[in-house]
Amino acid sequence: MPIIRMILLLLVFCCIGKVYGQTIQQAEFNKLGLIVKEERSVSRLTKRLDTLLKHYMPSRSQVVKNIHRPLDVGFYHIRYQVSYWPMNYFINMLVRNDSVFMLTAYSCEDLWRKASDYKDAPEPLRLYQYDSVGASTFLRLRNRIYGSKKTLNDLVNELSANTMYAMNCGFANQLTSRGKYIHALIEEENSFPEIARMLQHLLPEEQAYGVTAIDILLKRGVDIDDRNYLLYQHIRKRNTAVYNCFGCLAGLVEPLYNN
Repeated sequence: MPIIRMILLLLVFCCIGKVYGQTIQQAEFNKLGLIVKEERSVSRLTKRLDTLLKHYMPSRSQVVKNIHRPLDVGFYHIRYQVSYWPMNYFINMLVRNDSVFMLTAYSCEDLWRKASDYKDAPEPLRLYQYDSVGASTFLRLRNRIYGSKKTLNDLVNELSANTMYAMNCGFANQLTSRGKYIHALIEEENSFPEIARMLQHLLPEEQAYGVTAIDILLKRGVDIDDRNYLLYQHIRKRNTAVYNCFGCLAGLVEPLYNN
């Protein structure tokens, strides 16, 4: 009987601890949410994020702009990694000049699991907002270039994916799981629909995998259809910075192509 009572008490304490931890997480995320919901200017948002740092442990808290790169038709992608110890967040923005046209913010490390992408974060610990005119203009112009049908929902989820371009990475520069997938893909009888999906993706890292697939096919002398080849050329010429890993160097953000 005492053992059963002890087990029940432990279960109760675990439940209380989890609820308390989630309450703290929600309260902290709400502080961030108040700021990002109010600001439509990159410079003002950055200033307010920096100001909030003073409320947290300085040695373990920081606001880092780890991505600022051109996408298409004059729009840029900015990603902040925000650490307000002990919480960590990602903020992704579609911007033009100093104006924010789409923004997502989410907790990337809660007490119970990690979320690398916006869609993986618990709903109470993520948010998005957009300027319907600006975001729709970007999508309309971009869809025309890529022959795609991207929606606002695609914009939110694809641009907020924390994907790394890594064909060969780590010890001995081994082929990664994604690298193995690309090599298996090009052996398929009709790989072009999947390659087209990658090339049309809103995230440059995903596009880079599509470019690599075509690079390999071209070296083999395979004919590429006009649509995929035009997108391939466009992405290589744009040559925007990509979050990548080569060998033991992981987390670099730099252009991939020597045009």
